[in-house]
Amino acid sequence: MADIGNISGDNADLILFSLYSRTFGGHRSQFQWARINKIFSRLTESGLPIVALIFGNPFFISKLNNWKRSDALFLLYSYVESSQLAVFDAIASFKPVNGQLPVKINAGRSRISASSLPEKSYTLNFDTNVNRELPEAEEAIAKAIVQRIFPGGVLLIAHKGEVVHWKGYGKYDYDKPDGLQAQRVFPETNYDLASLTKVLATTPAILRLNDLGQIKLTDRLSDFYPALGHDWPGSVSIADLLAHQSGFPAWKPFYENVSGTEAVIQSVLKTQPEYDPGILAVYSDLGFILLGDIITRVTGEPLDIYCRNSVFQPLGLHSLHYIPAKADETGIIKQKTSCPPTGFEKFRNRLIQGEVNDANCFAMGGMAGHAGLFGNALDAAAMGQMFLNRGIYNRRRFLNFSTARQAVQPFKPDISRRALGWDMPDAESSAGKYFSPQSYGHLAFTGPSMWIDPAKDLIVVFLCNRTRPDPNNNRIREIRPLLHDTVILSLRRMGLLD
Repeated sequence: MADIGNISGDNADLILFSLYSRTFGGHRSQFQWARINKIFSRLTESGLPIVALIFGNPFFISKLNNWKRSDALFLLYSYVESSQLAVFDAIASFKPVNGQLPVKINAGRSRISASSLPEKSYTLNFDTNVNRELPEAEEAIAKAIVQRIFPGGVLLIAHKGEVVHWKGYGKYDYDKPDGLQAQRVFPETNYDLASLTKVLATTPAILRLNDLGQIKLTDRLSDFYPALGHDWPGSVSIADLLAHQSGFPAWKPFYENVSGTEAVIQSVLKTQPEYDPGILAVYSDLGFILLGDIITRVTGEPLDIYCRNSVFQPLGLHSLHYIPAKADETGIIKQKTSCPPTGFEKFRNRLIQGEVNDANCFAMGGMAGHAGLFGNALDAAAMGQMFLNRGIYNRRRFLNFSTARQAVQPFKPDISRRALGWDMPDAESSAGKYFSPQSYGHLAFTGPSMWIDPAKDLIVVFLCNRTRPDPNNNRIREIRPLLHDTVILSLRRMGLLD
């Protein structure tokens, strides 16, 4: 029996109060009701939501004083495992509650009656009839296309789990002088997501492995690469890599000297630090290159296979995928027209289309922790919705509540606004002026961006290929904050936001 004096709701978000009794003939459950009621009363004083669960004998509710102070009450006629699993699915709304009480139960002067609870999908819903027009945002995108900031893009806006805007703009590329017209961009068009890979694949995969007990965020690089020893970078933790405070520099052109995943990994591990870990944050591809390799070392599966089978498919995100860098006999990459081009690259001496733009990722076979992912705006937003749902999506819990919450808060606020994998807005944020300080998001070199505001229950995803035709043209920096500002103002005008 619990020590009443030590009961506390600190660091909790919800209290589950359960009573179990056997119901077979001849058995009489013996409960210390005075003590049970003291415990229940102490819990109700915490101010936290409380759910009471009565397994076995529902008539015991009459002995639980102050049961009305619970926020929800579940009565079950069995205590077996299947009943326990069913009630937790019902609490999470993974399953509907439609049962009726077969008996009348009086608890004090109150009669208990059953209520139905609907099932929730915990997915982003899209109704083509509710695809709202956003003239200001659409005008900003149209102007950017004319100014050759990018040839086309996709804007998706989700509010309270509903997609309220999802449209494609422009084309895959600018029309050629010979009159050849480029392909039109559709809402479902897949883009090279570049560094969004970090938060759409690597971060959720690492957090999932943490929740499964296969790694810990406090694990050091020396745990995966024993030859490193205890000095840097062996002393760098998984959390340090996720929060970009590891000491690794932002970027190095490994592709100029080596090829193959293992060769790149060894080059990363031999890189000299630029600062002591934990004293500041420097956005770094190198740390996420190692995180992608750690996923493979821990699971024994190639990164693309693990992410497909254990992250994307369970969440129902079928457009997210890697494209392995394998050329056919003519050297032309297959799936060439699968997504808009991202520019001409001197290193490969060809137009990059249907293959990853990032040269280090290409040197690693097209599959890495920092880049390589392709997909559409809906699936990118869906991953954001999973974090908004605190780890739940597609009728399943993918991440523990505490893990999902920790991931989107500043990891070390005294150092930076960076969370685990995610960035958070500052005064010069690409999210503009109106996203709350609790917001989190990420940008990508090829143009895509996504920002999520939990205070507004809002997700904005914009995909484009700003590196075509000129990767040095970075005027998208002007467009991103303007686009997010116009989105917020438009939603306020519609009455969707305060």
